[in-house]
Amino acid sequence: MMRKTVTALVLVLGCLAAVALAQQDQPAPGQGGPRWGADGPRGQMMRFRRPPEGAVVLIGADQASLTDNWLRRGSDEATGWTMVDGAAEPTDKADVVSRQSFGDGWYHVEFRCPVDDQGNAVTAGNAGIGIMGRYEVQMFNSPDEEPNATNNASFFSQTPALRNASRPAGEWQSFDIYFRAPRFDDQGNVTEQARATVLLNGVLVQNNQDFFGPTGIQYGDFPGEVTSAPIVLQGNHDPVAMRNLWVLPY
Repeated sequence: MMRKTVTALVLVLGCLAAVALAQQDQPAPGQGGPRWGADGPRGQMMRFRRPPEGAVVLIGADQASLTDNWLRRGSDEATGWTMVDGAAEPTDKADVVSRQSFGDGWYHVEFRCPVDDQGNAVTAGNAGIGIMGRYEVQMFNSPDEEPNATNNASFFSQTPALRNASRPAGEWQSFDIYFRAPRFDDQGNVTEQARATVLLNGVLVQNNQDFFGPTGIQYGDFPGEVTSAPIVLQGNHDPVAMRNLWVLPY
């Protein structure tokens, strides 16, 4: 119980630190400019967050960050995703898997659901980030929907977001995910579920919430549960753009 309490405190403190950083990026009242958070004026651009010291940058500003850090899922081939205007797009309609493995850490990614030339949403904007290839935080175009277990910021198929903090398709959004991998006893049995605190656009949407095992994104590639594993990014559904993805391991 003490260990879980301490871990919860660490996750909460990390969450508060991220909120403070987000607030520092916002202009003072009356100064205008971009805002973070669900109460910010729609139609404004989210600020780009710089990776903190010690972070591992997995999607940077150029094609090399994709080639160096990602593989096409289920193969040893380089990803077929391409960089378009500083963002990675799944132009080959395939998932990608990180070359490196990660466990406990702060995961940051920015994403944008697709629109047509007139700014109208196209497709459902369905994608996700699968931490350790097993635990998916869903990306979905659902700014006007009640949270459920399959729309934006849900733990896919398991837990809805606490509130709807989504922005419309065509606008950049961000996840800050403070993740704790499962814990095991000496026999390899799970003693504590994986869990995470999640901010969507600077708003708390998952509060030290357990994952009830893998969410489905693992398919047959990532059996069982472990303490670290590669990240999966979904690209086999809709062309959701992603940028500025980094991990700060704990």
